[in-house]
Amino acid sequence: MERSSNLISIVAPAFNEGNGLVPYYKEIKKRLDETLYTFELIFVNDGSSDRTLEVLKDLKEKDDRIGIINFSRNFGKENAVKAGLDYARGDAVVVMDADLEHPPHVLVEMLNKFEQDYDVVFTRAVDRKGQNYLRKKLSSSFYNVINNIAGDGIQFRTGDKDFILLSRKAVNALLDLNEYNRFSKGLFKWIGFNSTEVTFEQGERLEGESKWSLKKLGHYSIDAITSFSFAPLRFSSYMGMIVSSISFIYMIYIIIDTIVNGSSVAGFPTLVTLILFLSGVILISLGIMGEYLARVFIEVKKRPIYIIEEYQPSEEAYSKRVHSESKY
Repeated sequence: MERSSNLISIVAPAFNEGNGLVPYYKEIKKRLDETLYTFELIFVNDGSSDRTLEVLKDLKEKDDRIGIINFSRNFGKENAVKAGLDYARGDAVVVMDADLEHPPHVLVEMLNKFEQDYDVVFTRAVDRKGQNYLRKKLSSSFYNVINNIAGDGIQFRTGDKDFILLSRKAVNALLDLNEYNRFSKGLFKWIGFNSTEVTFEQGERLEGESKWSLKKLGHYSIDAITSFSFAPLRFSSYMGMIVSSISFIYMIYIIIDTIVNGSSVAGFPTLVTLILFLSGVILISLGIMGEYLARVFIEVKKRPIYIIEEYQPSEEAYSKRVHSESKY
């Protein structure tokens, strides 16, 4: 049986994953060598402070199918994914973590779906091992909130992963989206195309703990909500109308009470409570508007979302580039 002419690009962001990269590479290589595809494995070193870059260079010396994108500092996973997509040359691109929480054996099923002409193959973890109860509840609550407020008919489910296969057509559509604050899970769904889903049992990390602290997850959630919904701004408007209506009714009551019963000093606690309440509503509204305004400010500066210190293309990417240039 002849090997497929399709090139599959695997994009794997890596931040301080030095101790687990060799087992990860061996497992990926084992799975993909069993298929009929040629592949390239693009690692994006996101400003790691451990031996990640050194290990990647050692692996590349043994296998030219490995490509390395080394950032000048830590720019975050979302931007690492974008860099991988920018430099991937495959007819299909798979984005996955480099810690084996995304099991490599699922790749075979995803590639089968690609052969069935699906442009986007999503994945969902049905058993998330190693995740504590609090994280599961917070994750579930987040998806419930964003599903209720997200526009464009986008829907998420608990267990949705950024472990995904994208056809070249889908990748090209994503590359046209150059926004600075990126929520990849939402963008993957927003582009549309013919899609399907694969479920799997989430693997366990080989080394260390998740780099996603509760603080980072909180920031990530805010980015997701502000990227795909105006609901918080509408909430501010509705809250302002409700408070104004209550204040107007209370004002009428005070006027009538003063006319009927005369003026009195009583009511000072009520006055203080109202002032504090209204001040709180104003500050919340300003904070919500500030979140959106800050994102507009970042977008208009048009800074690059990542800076590459070093790039070593895979042999497949280099061959494709040379072949493309030779046509002109």
